[in-house]
Amino acid sequence: MQNICLQNIVTIRDICDPNSVVDNDKYDIFDAPEIDRINISNLANGENLKGIEYLKQIRFFILKDFENDLITALNSKKFATNIFGGDPICTGSVNLGATNNPIALERGITIHYAKVSKTSLRKIKVKNLKIYSKTTGTFNLKIYDQYNNSLTQIPITLTANAENTIAVDYTIVGEYARFLIDNTNLATNSTTITCFVGCNDTLPNDCGFVTGWNGSTDIKSEGFGITADFSCECDYSYMLCQIPKNYIGKLIWLKFRIEILERSLIGTSRLTNWIVYGKEDRIQLIKDLRKQYEDNWKLLIDGLGDYLQKFEAEGCIDCRKSRQVVNV
Repeated sequence: MQNICLQNIVTIRDICDPNSVVDNDKYDIFDAPEIDRINISNLANGENLKGIEYLKQIRFFILKDFENDLITALNSKKFATNIFGGDPICTGSVNLGATNNPIALERGITIHYAKVSKTSLRKIKVKNLKIYSKTTGTFNLKIYDQYNNSLTQIPITLTANAENTIAVDYTIVGEYARFLIDNTNLATNSTTITCFVGCNDTLPNDCGFVTGWNGSTDIKSEGFGITADFSCECDYSYMLCQIPKNYIGKLIWLKFRIEILERSLIGTSRLTNWIVYGKEDRIQLIKDLRKQYEDNWKLLIDGLGDYLQKFEAEGCIDCRKSRQVVNV
């Protein structure tokens, strides 16, 4: 997932606007000596927006890829130990012999973290929901995340007397999240929750547990026609928001420049002097910037030793296996 905290670490000032404010504490793409307004306008061909908007598109693209660079850098030194996530956990099973009749309530399941930590790298990712409907129709799946009381709505179409699989690919941000459907016009099979807290508050696993939601409170064993497949995965992107912004800013600034220069080599329908001439110089500059990018990643990862140790107990980081290689 792309972090909001990274969005404006590298700024794009509007150099045509005399009232544009320059933030001297941040890197700006126009601080790069090879980047100027005319060159960017020439790259923004007829299929793109103005130069400034084109730069915003490029920034969005590189930020999507930036987390992968972090994982690559961690993995190259054997720090990252759980890139692909844990085994999937199913919340329960269907009881085809029992029915939950329609009622004017939102009902479903609540998935809770087994170990709550707002500074944890481990996050619950819900891959799929299975909904056992007795009614055919279109409904809204509502995901209530405890973090900031956020609400996500997904339109779904259900077929009666069938296992309806809904791919949600949702990462729970808060301490829990509820997956509910308005049951006013919906009848479902009963679903029995098996991943719940047992005697003496014992937990079924170290990832999460599940309760049913009857419209007003959590209950122990009824899932109201919904089961889920979830797992705990290491969300290394959390680290990016904790590292000092000047370190991250320089890395994004270098990646931003590399992407622009590489696009200039591909060219556009506008064969300007910048596109046609100076190609060899830009190729060499790209090589130099890539070297700086790799070196800065290495310096950053080398300096994170004490910080990374706090995540070892979660199974996401292993500082003991590190080796001195970084190539992103």
